[in-house]
Formats: sequence, structure tokens, C-alpha cells
Amino acid sequence: MTTVPTGIPVQQVTTVTAATPVQQVTAVAVATPVQQSMSVTLPANAVPGMTMQVTSPQGRSFNFEVPKGSLPGTTINVMIPKPSATIVMHQGAAASLDNDWMIPNIFACLFCFWPTALFGIIKSTEARSAAQRGDQFVANASANSAKTLFRVSVGVGVVLLTIIIIIIATSDWGYLF
Repeated sequence: MTTVPTGIPVQQVTTVTAATPVQQVTAVAVATPVQQSMSVTLPANAVPGMTMQVTSPQGRSFNFEVPKGSLPGTTINVMIPKPSATIVMHQGAAASLDNDWMIPNIFACLFCFWPTALFGIIKSTEARSAAQRGDQFVANASANSAKTLFRVSVGVGVVLLTIIIIIIATSDWGYLF
């Protein structure tokens, strides 16, 4: 096998990062234009049917076969094979979660309106699980739902307490206060 030094255009390297529920994926793809070709001058020992290796100054090499009817010293066009994409998998780190609203929902369940606060506790648990998996999007969405359910529980609890106080104050049981 003979090595023929040539020049190949520099390749572009693109890095793409995507988050999935289980892991973070980093993909590195080597991109070149559609089916490039280059000119190669055949060395003195080239014969038709011989496999030759071409190496670029960047270090990328590939093989080609000397076409029939080609003589040493002839310049031929060689098609450059397209490079393939490389996918590198990284395990995602745990997502950061400032507040999952678990403690406020527990207090709302005990002192305000327990039905919606109970669902808030469930959403808080989902937020913690998603944060431990590294799924930042689901963790934030569940934490926001838990916060909304906490606020609804407190609001409904305050409204119900106000209604109960008004009913007691205007009834015959007013002497208790």
C-alpha cells in the first residue's frame, strides 16, 4: 500500500447536547459537504487495480483503487467517503431543584384544605424523583404544579375559615366568641 500526500478541506465538528428523562446525550458529528472529490497524482509504482491509501494533512486517510487505464503520473479524481457521526453517551447528573414545595404542602394539608394539598404532596414527590433522575424539565414542571396546589390549598382554606367565622358570628352561637 502506498501513501499519497494530498490536501483535504478541514472538517467541521459540531457538538449537540440534548437532555432526555434518563440521561444527557452529547453527540459529536463530523460534517463535510455532500460527496467531495479531490485530485490525486498517481506515484511511479501505481498500477491499475492496485489499492492506494490517501492521507490528508489533517491525518484523515482512506483507500481507493487505481482505475483501469491509469498510468503513473496521471492525475485522477478520487471521491472522498463521507465521515460518520459519533454518539457519546454521558450519564446525566442530578438536576438542581431549589424548592419542591413538600414542607409547605404538608402544612397546608394539616391546617388549610387537605384535598388539594394532598395532590401537592404527590407533585412534590414527583419533582424530587425527577431531580434525582436528572430530568430538569419534569422536576421544574412538577415543582411548579406543587406550588400552585399549595397556593390553592391556602386560598381555599382562608376562604372557608372566613365563611365559618362569618356564619358563627351571625348565628346564635355568637356568644362563643
